Amino acid sequence: MGTPTTTILALLLAFQASDRPVVRHPTEHYDLRIQGTEAEAERLGKLLELAWPKFAETFRVEPPRKSGERLVIRLFDTAEACLGGAMDDHADMPPIKHPSWFSPGNGTVYLYRQRSDWFTRYLLIYGACLQFHGLAKPKNIDLDAWYTHGLAESLAVHAFDGDRLELGTSPAIAWMDHPARAMAELGGKHLGLDPFTDRRIEDPSVRWAVVRFVSTGAEGRYRERFEKLALGFSGSKVSGQDLVRSLGGEKKIGAEFSVWLLANQMPFAVVWPDWEVLPDGRFLGSPATEQLALCVAKEEFDTVEAVVAAAKDGIGGVPAIVMSLQDENDYVQARIVPPIVFVEHVRSGRLYGIETLSLGTPSPNLRVRVRTKDFRAELEIDSKTFPPIEVPRGRVGLAAIGGPVAFDGVKWR
Repeated sequence: MGTPTTTILALLLAFQASDRPVVRHPTEHYDLRIQGTEAEAERLGKLLELAWPKFAETFRVEPPRKSGERLVIRLFDTAEACLGGAMDDHADMPPIKHPSWFSPGNGTVYLYRQRSDWFTRYLLIYGACLQFHGLAKPKNIDLDAWYTHGLAESLAVHAFDGDRLELGTSPAIAWMDHPARAMAELGGKHLGLDPFTDRRIEDPSVRWAVVRFVSTGAEGRYRERFEKLALGFSGSKVSGQDLVRSLGGEKKIGAEFSVWLLANQMPFAVVWPDWEVLPDGRFLGSPATEQLALCVAKEEFDTVEAVVAAAKDGIGGVPAIVMSLQDENDYVQARIVPPIVFVEHVRSGRLYGIETLSLGTPSPNLRVRVRTKDFRAELEIDSKTFPPIEVPRGRVGLAAIGGPVAFDGVKWR
């Protein structure tokens, strides 16, 4: 427990962080109120409007609204501000601690920011989906069921570039790594995983996995029955065990689920935010100014390649390829500043060694490839192969330095 001084300081910092004025941004369907900027409110309002027809397609109905009525969503800077705003509104509190929830009593969604912009948008879509579902199907409004949340978790995994929005995606990298989290929760890589018990299916990643499996896996054999359960108007509650019994062959379904979950693991992991996959398939790393965004391929892969355009005139960030990473403070990266490549060795968060390589006359878009073997990294840029570089054992990946960098044609093996 902190001292009185540190406790008071923490409260003051929390208050200051949440004291930004509220920007109110009405759209056709939403009354969005955020602690943020006008530009951000406009961007998030557009995301919600793009999500609306996708929700309507999923639920096959829309919430009834009076003329001029909009669905209210409130985004706060901090958990403290979010709780205070919900209490001021006399909202229903969430049944469990959660950074995004829908209050059936007043029809409002409450959420607060995360350090990942992608995850903040994920929570916005998650809450908006629960709101749409609850208001469109009143018998389900108070139904705190695994499939209600699982469907929202599934749709919230998204790709957004400001103009295009895709829901329910299967990205190669995301801040919320549902497949890996579900696998860990269920005990690891083996056949016969049982995600259908009441305790397991309450885990957000497990219920995501179950919903994705029955709605998109097994060649679609279980989709119709699941939709009758999850999209019906009855408001009835069905357990995971009830569902799997209705599908038939519990052991067979458990084996199918295990194979599906293993095949749907993300190949990349976020080390430091922010990373996302855009609708056109590019990886986008978005660090804060003068900061670093890192991602790595999972342990079973030793090669990464991508096409990247070098930063020009100080616009955008600087691309780098990670040659060996042990953790966020210990890694070797090749920072690309044509016509020079700086191979930087970082230990305990400090730069302790640097090598320079010449690219000659590089092309505007560089294809970069790195492969590690034992204690050596093989680097190739624009078909130019450099002598092997000694590195500690580690994982390969991508980095964005000082601003956003988009990596195209990313491959791993």
